Amino acid sequence: MSSHSTPRHIALAIALILPAPLALAQSTSYTQQIEPAQRCVPYVFPRPLPYFRAEPAEQFNWQYDVQQGKACAADQRFVDEFNYFRRADSLAPEAEKPALWAVVKDAGARIVHQVLEQVHDPGTLALADKEFMLQHGNQEDAAKVWAVMKGHHVTIPDALVIAATPTQLKLAVSDDSQRDRTTDFTLNLAPLQAWIPPAGAKVTFTATYTGYSSTPIMLDMADAAIEPPKAIATPRPATRRPPAPETTAYNDPQP
Repeated sequence: MSSHSTPRHIALAIALILPAPLALAQSTSYTQQIEPAQRCVPYVFPRPLPYFRAEPAEQFNWQYDVQQGKACAADQRFVDEFNYFRRADSLAPEAEKPALWAVVKDAGARIVHQVLEQVHDPGTLALADKEFMLQHGNQEDAAKVWAVMKGHHVTIPDALVIAATPTQLKLAVSDDSQRDRTTDFTLNLAPLQAWIPPAGAKVTFTATYTGYSSTPIMLDMADAAIEPPKAIATPRPATRRPPAPETTAYNDPQP
């Protein structure tokens, strides 16, 4: 996830996603709040899995998560439904994952559609919001978001380098990708780069959106330029002037 912040959407998102008269602080699925000034993503879209509230015996029980997710869907609490099924998908046996991921996609698509009905300019949303919408929105809604991104030349700071070659970088930009060390951006570099960063470095880059895939989320960018690291100025040692030569007063000899 962050420096990408659109706090003016917070009130909208709370009213949009949570059924009246609930407020975000009353949602029993979360144990802590994130300051509104940090970013709007936790309010508009589901929070990361560590924000779940679950008893110790239930924390790793995917069937419990499925039951809770179904209850949330019945109450039209789509954010909670999404989070429970996403966690169930991460914990369930491989044979169960396709069906669970289908529910995750469906819940995510409902969230995206609701937000786009209220936020008429997706370009005002944070980058992490747009990533979520490209990944989970239905074809029509994802197209609306991509329309405000495609061909735009943007500068993005604090990207984590996952892999690097002289012609291409694999980066983790979103909070989730950086936490999991997974790639969500592919940069095709412009020629004659002054510096190719090593894996593990944090970089600022400028590039143009050219394409994306939704499963897994991957944004492709071209004509990318990497900002070289700023040289750390080495303080010059203090110089001391040599002491002035001592002078001795002499009396003129008496005639």
